[in-house]
Amino acid sequence: MHGKITYYSSQNGLGTITNKNKRVFELTKKCWHDAKTIPSAGMYVVFRYDEKEGITDCKASYIQSFEDNMFLKESDFWESEDDDALQDIEERRQEDLIIQEMGKIDLKKLKIVKPNKSIASCLQNHFRIHVEAIEKNSHTTEGRSGHQRLDYFLVKRFLDKALTQLLFMDKRISMDDFNSTKKKIVELEYLYHSFVKGAKTTKEELIEDVFLKYQITYLAIKKKLQTLEEKAMVFEAKLKSLESEIASLEEKIKNAQDGDGVSILKAKLESKKNDKEKALQGGGEQVKIYKKVDGFCNKFMDFHTTELPKAYNEMKNHIKNELRRIIDCVAYDLDYTIWKKAMSSDSVEGTFYKQDVDGSFCAMTFLRYYLKRLDKNKMQQSDKILYGLMLDYDKNRSRRFVVVSESFGVSKKIKLFILSSNKDYRVVIINRPIELYNAIKTSRYDVAIVDKNMKSIDPIELMDRARRDTVNKKLKFILFDE
Repeated sequence: MHGKITYYSSQNGLGTITNKNKRVFELTKKCWHDAKTIPSAGMYVVFRYDEKEGITDCKASYIQSFEDNMFLKESDFWESEDDDALQDIEERRQEDLIIQEMGKIDLKKLKIVKPNKSIASCLQNHFRIHVEAIEKNSHTTEGRSGHQRLDYFLVKRFLDKALTQLLFMDKRISMDDFNSTKKKIVELEYLYHSFVKGAKTTKEELIEDVFLKYQITYLAIKKKLQTLEEKAMVFEAKLKSLESEIASLEEKIKNAQDGDGVSILKAKLESKKNDKEKALQGGGEQVKIYKKVDGFCNKFMDFHTTELPKAYNEMKNHIKNELRRIIDCVAYDLDYTIWKKAMSSDSVEGTFYKQDVDGSFCAMTFLRYYLKRLDKNKMQQSDKILYGLMLDYDKNRSRRFVVVSESFGVSKKIKLFILSSNKDYRVVIINRPIELYNAIKTSRYDVAIVDKNMKSIDPIELMDRARRDTVNKKLKFILFDE
């Protein structure tokens, strides 16, 4: 039976489906049997149910949009029992359009075969689900810099860990705060993987199923050519027969003796030559038309069989890259929300920042402390990739601060203030001012924030000496008064 999902929650795997009579059926995750996609509200589906009206099997319909559809309307979906019946309707409509088009075509006047639907339009239709997903989420990537993206597939487990740890540390923060973003990531991730792992389409399938299906004019011309080809074949056979008879009669006349009916043979020869002339005048014209139009058709197919695979691969790469970009942007949004919630949480401040953590509460900080415990010389390839990601992040996105103060309370407040202002910032606290010299010689810092009220050393002298000794030539100093 055909139906439409009116509601679905990916969190609990429950939803509802309505059929054409507005009867409501309960959808559960266990009855979903479609590896290519996951259920979502608004999706057209094919489903079966048992005597208790419980759904036993459900999958997405092969049609998900009726916009710009040459053959089907939404009413056809509701009036057909399943996708097989819907495909029958589609095929009949296509055949009806071909027959109508045949009545409009004059092969004698034909000069070119034009497509009814361009390659780009056919591919848009073929990849409609993915194109619509990109269009629906286009606002997610608008105006984004590269710094506002998170490589989701590399840091996924660290993003999940950050969220899990936040919910564990602060019971006042609910998963409801993240559900919509999390749901979007799950749907996009599934769509991306099903797209990448999808069955390879052969060149023949591409031509037949993606392109030719919509080329009504071409198909109508080919159908008319079949009739013309049959007539041409009859003509060719008749011409061959006449040429054979003419050759035979000429041979007989050549070998005949006077009085052996030569005049009769000559009369027959003349008759056969007249028959041949008439055949050439009638059937010859049809052969010319056939060859001319067949040439047009071959030219049409040669061009599109060359261009279609190239356009198909270009569009596949475009969709893959765009989906990846959207996923990375949504992942950044989730990470940003986690960071915002965490940095305003007293529970996080009282537990997470009791440890020696110099980064904001976000995925990259959890990644950093995972890498910290690894032996850099014995890393697996997957960890080397993560390490490379972290090095790039530190070089191009992260800014590092060092707070120098004899008061731990003051320095901690400054640290949390800085970490709360940008999730890509890192802050190290130094409570023994003399340790600043060694710190800036061994590590890169962007800003040093120095307490004006230190007693063990003159802060001005500390900064002057640090400026001379540091390898951080661009290090900026800020002197603060509590």
